[in-house]
Amino acid sequence: MQQLGNLSDDEDRIREELFLILSFFILTFENRQDLIKKIIFKNRQNLFNLIDDFRNKSEDEDTQSLLDALEHKLKNIVY
Repeated sequence: MQQLGNLSDDEDRIREELFLILSFFILTFENRQDLIKKIIFKNRQNLFNLIDDFRNKSEDEDTQSLLDALEHKLKNIVY
């Protein structure tokens, strides 16, 4: 997650790839080890901020759907 916030605008493609990996961990939250669950839960607000950042930069319908799913998942995480 720190890597996503520290990349320059010239590295948008890397940022997108890292975000997809992070998305996988969020969407499969129930299957993760407790340590990973704790990290995701603890950083939910930061993750919402990242989602908002991606939402503002992308008009792609598939990306918007992914962002909606991530927001929904994060809002419903109980740990």
